[in-house]
Amino acid sequence: MRTDGRWWWYVSAACGLALAALTFAVETSWGPLATLDTSLNTRWYAFGRQHDAWIAVWKVVTHAGSSAFALAVWLIAALVLIRRGRRREVLVVSLAVLASQFVFRALRLAVHRPRPPAFFVTVEPPSFPSSHTMAATTGAILLGMLLWPSARGFLARSALVTAMIGWSCLVGVSRAMLCVHWPSDVVGGWLCAVALVPPAYALATRYLATPATPRRERGPGSRAMAP
Repeated sequence: MRTDGRWWWYVSAACGLALAALTFAVETSWGPLATLDTSLNTRWYAFGRQHDAWIAVWKVVTHAGSSAFALAVWLIAALVLIRRGRRREVLVVSLAVLASQFVFRALRLAVHRPRPPAFFVTVEPPSFPSSHTMAATTGAILLGMLLWPSARGFLARSALVTAMIGWSCLVGVSRAMLCVHWPSDVVGGWLCAVALVPPAYALATRYLATPATPRRERGPGSRAMAP
Protein backbone atom coordinates (compact mmCIF):
# COMPACT_ATOMS: atom_id res chain seq x y z
CA MET A 1 0.00 0.00 0.00
CA ARG A 2 2.18 2.77 -1.32
CA THR A 3 1.24 6.44 -1.44
CA ASP A 4 3.59 7.19 -4.31
CA GLY A 5 1.46 5.24 -6.77
CA ARG A 6 -0.76 7.25 -9.08
CA TRP A 7 -3.89 5.36 -8.11
CA TRP A 8 -3.77 6.82 -4.59
CA TRP A 9 -3.79 10.32 -6.05
CA TYR A 10 -6.67 9.45 -8.36
CA VAL A 11 -8.73 8.02 -5.49
CA SER A 12 -7.97 11.00 -3.25
CA ALA A 13 -8.80 13.47 -6.03
CA ALA A 14 -12.10 11.71 -6.74
CA CYS A 15 -12.99 11.77 -3.03
CA GLY A 16 -12.02 15.43 -2.86
CA LEU A 17 -14.39 16.30 -5.70
CA ALA A 18 -17.15 14.22 -4.12
CA LEU A 19 -16.56 15.97 -0.79
CA ALA A 20 -16.78 19.38 -2.47
CA ALA A 21 -20.07 18.42 -4.12
CA LEU A 22 -21.46 17.02 -0.86
CA THR A 23 -20.38 20.12 1.07
CA PHE A 24 -22.14 22.33 -1.46
CA ALA A 25 -25.30 20.21 -1.18
CA VAL A 26 -25.22 20.43 2.62
CA GLU A 27 -24.46 24.15 2.68
CA THR A 28 -27.30 24.95 0.25
CA SER A 29 -29.73 22.53 1.96
CA TRP A 30 -30.27 20.66 -1.31
CA GLY A 31 -33.76 19.19 -1.20
CA PRO A 32 -33.13 15.54 -2.18
CA LEU A 33 -30.21 15.21 0.24
CA ALA A 34 -32.11 16.85 3.09
CA THR A 35 -35.10 14.59 2.46
CA LEU A 36 -32.94 11.45 2.43
CA ASP A 37 -31.07 12.48 5.59
CA THR A 38 -34.28 13.24 7.45
CA SER A 39 -36.00 10.04 6.31
CA LEU A 40 -33.15 7.73 7.32
CA ASN A 41 -32.52 9.54 10.59
CA THR A 42 -36.19 9.33 11.55
CA ARG A 43 -36.35 5.59 10.82
CA TRP A 44 -33.17 4.80 12.72
CA TYR A 45 -34.26 6.82 15.73
CA ALA A 46 -37.65 5.08 15.83
CA PHE A 47 -35.95 1.67 15.59
CA GLY A 48 -33.47 2.54 18.34
CA ARG A 49 -36.23 3.67 20.69
CA GLN A 50 -37.68 0.17 20.48
CA HIS A 51 -34.41 -1.78 20.76
CA ASP A 52 -32.27 -0.79 23.74
CA ALA A 53 -29.73 -3.57 23.15
CA TRP A 54 -29.16 -2.30 19.60
CA ILE A 55 -28.29 1.15 20.87
CA ALA A 56 -26.13 -0.26 23.67
CA VAL A 57 -23.97 -2.10 21.13
CA TRP A 58 -23.46 1.00 18.99
CA LYS A 59 -22.56 3.05 22.07
CA VAL A 60 -19.65 0.68 22.65
CA VAL A 61 -18.59 0.59 19.00
CA THR A 62 -18.60 4.37 18.64
CA HIS A 63 -15.78 4.74 21.21
CA ALA A 64 -13.40 3.33 18.58
CA GLY A 65 -13.66 6.70 16.85
CA SER A 66 -13.11 8.88 19.91
CA SER A 67 -10.09 11.14 20.22
CA ALA A 68 -8.85 9.18 23.26
CA PHE A 69 -8.99 5.86 21.40
CA ALA A 70 -7.29 7.28 18.30
CA LEU A 71 -4.57 8.85 20.45
CA ALA A 72 -3.98 5.57 22.30
CA VAL A 73 -3.65 3.66 19.01
CA TRP A 74 -1.25 6.25 17.66
CA LEU A 75 0.93 6.20 20.80
CA ILE A 76 1.22 2.41 20.60
CA ALA A 77 2.07 2.59 16.90
CA ALA A 78 4.63 5.36 17.55
CA LEU A 79 6.37 3.32 20.26
CA VAL A 80 6.56 0.30 17.95
CA LEU A 81 7.98 2.42 15.13
CA ILE A 82 10.56 4.03 17.41
CA ARG A 83 11.69 0.63 18.74
CA ARG A 84 12.14 -0.53 15.15
CA GLY A 85 14.23 2.50 14.27
CA ARG A 86 11.54 4.12 12.12
CA ARG A 87 11.54 7.46 13.94
CA ARG A 88 11.14 9.51 10.79
CA GLU A 89 7.83 7.81 10.08
CA VAL A 90 6.50 8.96 13.45
CA LEU A 91 7.12 12.55 12.41
CA VAL A 92 5.72 11.97 8.93
CA VAL A 93 2.49 10.46 10.20
CA SER A 94 2.10 13.14 12.86
CA LEU A 95 2.43 15.89 10.25
CA ALA A 96 -0.03 14.11 7.96
CA VAL A 97 -2.59 13.93 10.77
CA LEU A 98 -2.11 17.58 11.71
CA ALA A 99 -2.48 18.75 8.10
CA SER A 100 -5.63 16.73 7.50
CA GLN A 101 -7.14 17.81 10.83
CA PHE A 102 -6.52 21.46 10.03
CA VAL A 103 -8.47 21.24 6.76
CA PHE A 104 -11.16 19.11 8.40
CA ARG A 105 -11.79 21.53 11.25
CA ALA A 106 -11.78 24.53 8.94
CA LEU A 107 -14.44 22.82 6.82
CA ARG A 108 -16.49 22.00 9.91
CA LEU A 109 -16.46 25.56 11.17
CA ALA A 110 -17.27 26.94 7.73
CA VAL A 111 -20.36 24.74 7.25
CA HIS A 112 -21.45 24.68 10.94
CA ARG A 113 -24.32 22.28 10.34
CA PRO A 114 -26.75 21.58 13.22
CA ARG A 115 -27.02 18.02 14.52
CA PRO A 116 -30.20 15.92 14.27
CA PRO A 117 -32.91 17.01 16.72
CA ALA A 118 -33.28 13.60 18.42
CA PHE A 119 -30.30 11.46 19.45
CA PHE A 120 -29.09 8.76 21.84
CA VAL A 121 -25.79 10.41 22.88
CA THR A 122 -25.37 14.04 23.88
CA VAL A 123 -22.78 15.85 21.76
CA GLU A 124 -21.95 19.39 20.77
CA PRO A 125 -22.41 20.88 17.28
CA PRO A 126 -21.36 21.26 14.50
CA SER A 127 -22.28 18.07 12.68
CA PHE A 128 -20.65 18.01 9.23
CA PRO A 129 -18.46 16.10 8.62
CA SER A 130 -18.41 13.44 11.34
CA SER A 131 -15.28 13.78 13.48
CA HIS A 132 -15.47 10.20 14.84
CA THR A 133 -15.71 8.84 11.31
CA MET A 134 -12.84 11.03 10.18
CA ALA A 135 -10.67 9.94 13.13
CA ALA A 136 -11.34 6.23 12.62
CA THR A 137 -10.76 6.39 8.88
CA THR A 138 -7.59 8.43 9.34
CA GLY A 139 -6.26 5.91 11.84
CA ALA A 140 -7.20 2.99 9.62
CA ILE A 141 -5.46 4.47 6.56
CA LEU A 142 -2.27 5.43 8.37
CA LEU A 143 -1.93 2.16 10.27
CA GLY A 144 -2.60 0.30 7.05
CA MET A 145 0.20 2.19 5.31
CA LEU A 146 2.62 1.56 8.16
CA LEU A 147 1.79 -2.13 8.58
CA TRP A 148 1.53 -2.99 4.88
CA PRO A 149 5.28 -3.74 4.39
CA SER A 150 5.18 -6.14 7.37
CA ALA A 151 2.08 -7.97 6.14
CA ARG A 152 3.41 -10.83 4.04
CA GLY A 153 1.17 -12.90 1.83
CA PHE A 154 -2.39 -12.66 0.61
CA LEU A 155 -4.06 -13.71 3.86
CA ALA A 156 -2.15 -11.23 6.02
CA ARG A 157 -2.81 -8.32 3.70
CA SER A 158 -6.47 -9.30 3.26
CA ALA A 159 -6.85 -9.35 7.06
CA LEU A 160 -5.21 -5.93 7.30
CA VAL A 161 -7.48 -4.39 4.66
CA THR A 162 -10.55 -5.99 6.26
CA ALA A 163 -9.58 -4.56 9.66
CA MET A 164 -9.03 -1.10 8.16
CA ILE A 165 -12.36 -1.03 6.35
CA GLY A 166 -14.18 -2.62 9.29
CA TRP A 167 -12.90 -0.04 11.78
CA SER A 168 -13.82 2.88 9.55
CA CYS A 169 -17.24 1.55 8.55
CA LEU A 170 -18.36 0.42 12.01
CA VAL A 171 -17.52 3.75 13.62
CA GLY A 172 -19.27 5.66 10.83
CA VAL A 173 -22.38 3.52 11.04
CA SER A 174 -22.43 3.86 14.83
CA ARG A 175 -22.66 7.66 14.54
CA ALA A 176 -25.67 7.38 12.25
CA MET A 177 -27.36 4.66 14.36
CA LEU A 178 -26.97 6.78 17.49
CA CYS A 179 -28.53 9.67 15.52
CA VAL A 180 -25.80 12.12 16.50
CA HIS A 181 -25.03 12.67 12.82
CA TRP A 182 -26.99 12.87 9.62
CA PRO A 183 -26.07 10.06 7.18
CA SER A 184 -24.39 12.59 4.88
CA ASP A 185 -22.17 13.69 7.80
CA VAL A 186 -20.78 10.16 7.99
CA VAL A 187 -20.19 10.02 4.24
CA GLY A 188 -18.46 13.37 4.53
CA GLY A 189 -16.14 11.98 7.22
CA TRP A 190 -15.14 9.05 5.01
CA LEU A 191 -14.56 11.27 1.98
CA CYS A 192 -12.61 13.82 4.00
CA ALA A 193 -10.17 11.25 5.36
CA VAL A 194 -9.53 9.54 2.02
CA ALA A 195 -9.20 12.90 0.24
CA LEU A 196 -6.75 14.43 2.74
CA VAL A 197 -4.72 11.78 4.56
CA PRO A 198 -2.93 9.88 1.74
CA PRO A 199 -1.76 13.06 -0.05
CA ALA A 200 -0.62 14.59 3.26
CA TYR A 201 1.29 11.40 4.09
CA ALA A 202 2.83 11.22 0.61
CA LEU A 203 3.95 14.85 0.64
CA ALA A 204 5.35 14.61 4.15
CA THR A 205 7.24 11.46 3.17
CA ARG A 206 8.66 13.11 0.06
CA TYR A 207 9.92 16.25 1.77
CA LEU A 208 11.20 14.47 4.86
CA ALA A 209 12.88 11.68 2.98
CA THR A 210 16.46 10.96 3.94
CA PRO A 211 18.78 11.84 1.03
CA ALA A 212 20.35 8.83 -0.57
CA THR A 213 24.01 8.32 0.37
CA PRO A 214 26.29 8.42 -2.71
CA ARG A 215 27.85 5.06 -3.41
CA ARG A 216 31.62 4.88 -3.23
CA GLU A 217 33.34 3.93 -6.39
CA ARG A 218 35.56 0.92 -6.48
CA GLY A 219 38.31 0.26 -8.91
CA PRO A 220 39.22 -3.25 -10.01
CA GLY A 221 41.07 -4.87 -7.17
CA SER A 222 41.23 -1.69 -5.14
CA ARG A 223 39.73 -0.61 -1.81
CA ALA A 224 36.89 1.87 -1.55
CA MET A 225 38.24 5.37 -1.41
CA ALA A 226 36.93 7.76 1.19
CA PRO A 227 35.17 10.81 -0.30
